[in-house]
Amino acid sequence: MQKEAERLTFSLDSKKYSIPIQKVGSINKYLEQLDQSDRETEIKRIQAIAFTSNSGTIYGDFQYSCGTKLCNHTFVQIKNDEIKSIPLHTGSIFSDHTFSPNEKNLAILLGKTKEVILSISDFKKAS
Repeated sequence: MQKEAERLTFSLDSKKYSIPIQKVGSINKYLEQLDQSDRETEIKRIQAIAFTSNSGTIYGDFQYSCGTKLCNHTFVQIKNDEIKSIPLHTGSIFSDHTFSPNEKNLAILLGKTKEVILSISDFKKAS
């Protein structure tokens, strides 16, 4: 019997979504370091904050490897069934997000002072 692929699940607007863990490189790499029991426990502990852009693209901040308060973060974009991800600052707290008026950039606030700007078109950190 083949084992079902591991998935990250999250809710958005009262709907449940799931994506294969293998599509989110940084989380998959982190989980590969754990034995099976710890891996299953850690997958259950992963949390997500999800939202959409005006154009309907889904974004999610996945928090993993959490300590008492701080977590590592990977940001995910789901557009036309294509999944892209980018690791963000480690050991922080997701606070807020805002799109530029033309939706070319997305600003993410981690904690009170760490801001990350992402270019939406190529889903990379803007310089």
